[in-house]
Amino acid sequence: MDPSCIRTLQVAGDGVDNDCDQLIDEEIPNGIDDDGDGWTDEDVPAVDIACEEPGEPIGMESGFIPDESITASTEYSYYLRASEARLQGSSSWASGPLDLSQWLQVDLGWMHPISGVITQGRPDRDQWVTSYKLQHSIFGDQFTTIVDLFTGLDKVFTANSDRDTEVTNLLDEPIITRFVRFWPQTWFNWISMRVEILRCWKTANLRCPPEYELFHSVCYKAFGEQLTFAEAERLCEDNDALLAMPHDTETDQFLIGLKNSVNPNSLFWIGLSDRSEPGLFKWNDGTRLQPSSTRWSPGEPSLIQSRENCVLYLSSSSNLWANRPCATQVASYICEVPARCPFVQVSGLAGDCASRMGTYVLTNMLSADRPVYQHLTNGQFIYATDDPQLAHPVGWYIGPEVGALHGCPAEYTHTHGRCLRIYREEATYSSAVATCAAASGFVMMPKNSELNEVLEAQVFDESESYWVGLTDPGEGRHWIWTDGSVLGDGHFHDWKYPSYIDTSNFLGKGENYCAAAVIYHKKSVWVPTSCDNKFRFICQIIQ
Repeated sequence: MDPSCIRTLQVAGDGVDNDCDQLIDEEIPNGIDDDGDGWTDEDVPAVDIACEEPGEPIGMESGFIPDESITASTEYSYYLRASEARLQGSSSWASGPLDLSQWLQVDLGWMHPISGVITQGRPDRDQWVTSYKLQHSIFGDQFTTIVDLFTGLDKVFTANSDRDTEVTNLLDEPIITRFVRFWPQTWFNWISMRVEILRCWKTANLRCPPEYELFHSVCYKAFGEQLTFAEAERLCEDNDALLAMPHDTETDQFLIGLKNSVNPNSLFWIGLSDRSEPGLFKWNDGTRLQPSSTRWSPGEPSLIQSRENCVLYLSSSSNLWANRPCATQVASYICEVPARCPFVQVSGLAGDCASRMGTYVLTNMLSADRPVYQHLTNGQFIYATDDPQLAHPVGWYIGPEVGALHGCPAEYTHTHGRCLRIYREEATYSSAVATCAAASGFVMMPKNSELNEVLEAQVFDESESYWVGLTDPGEGRHWIWTDGSVLGDGHFHDWKYPSYIDTSNFLGKGENYCAAAVIYHKKSVWVPTSCDNKFRFICQIIQ
């Protein structure tokens, strides 16, 4: 994606000088990304905000920050790995070697106004960090060290002098960032620490999507529709949400009231299962359920029936938890999404951006790690090109459709000389072909690397595969694009194995196969598959 420029930032701040309803206008010099590699931290303007002190914990202790978001330069052992660096945890992070190159890093998942941090030592040994520096980054590649406002030098924060005392350090000025890095400078016996990060949001300033209810900075909605666990997961994810996770008693009681207000007689899925390891229940954010949990109904969880891997609320007669089969049991469900600052419409920007052959985008959420968003900075008013991934993702507002400027049909967007429309509903290959043909189009044919990147950006995990517009007519020789042309030797392709380009290497004559883009070793690749399978698809119209 080739961003054009960013004109206005709305910062999710708090306090005297800024809150969620205030806009901070900053013109970014050199707004065109001439080198084509996306924005860097250097492109982001400084913003003045003030926070009520000391702020609220962002989620290290509570488990809201998942294990995979906590990393380190080195780890002493598995039991002293980075993900153990949670405030009040039973272990801690400990570095491998003892030197000034060690660090502990937390990915907050999206941009937050950070007001301070809390640290502890290792709970079972006399080991702790006595001083550290703090670094931050928007994208996780270039880090800035926090400086002392009076000296202009790197600020060294005084840390711990024992195992368990919590030491809070507030920043002179809050920062807007996504990645926070602790850089130990001195230590007692070993570099070991547990941490929490404070943000300066007030719940009163946060907003929820329509029909969601706010509780403890998280938005929840109960849905009465009866679905399997996977179907409920998918519908939540389609709204940039997760199945609800009642980590604590207060949230559990809130969700009980919420579900019973929708249907007191129904079962409701929550984001808890032991699908990855029977008997080890984990929340959908990757954190483990504490073994001491008392929310189970008598006789639950049932570990005798190995297929009962997913957890739900029972009806209002007990409101307790039970595990049931993920694939055959149907139940209502509850979604959760972090609260955000509200959308704000800015007059004039949509037309201005359209005149630049771009699409005006307004968002209040930055979806973590998805390739299409990685070039975006920390603002909420973003000029972007006509990349199809920016067409209708949930949580974004799109101004005048740039596709229409290129003669594309309604709901299509324009890129690389083609009109494209993403269909997130799964369909067989023949159904996908018919849907695209209704608009005089084809199932997407990524005949070059640029179009294939558009397809790759959609394939995030095993549950999000897409059809490629290729079929084998059963002759066992060549793949045929949906426009009738042949994928020949020397043409661009992205097969999992290069030999797949010659269908006689693996297909029996008389059989008919289709191609799909799937995840393999965290990368999107093409694979042959039955045309009767159901995947998402993209329609393309060649102009």
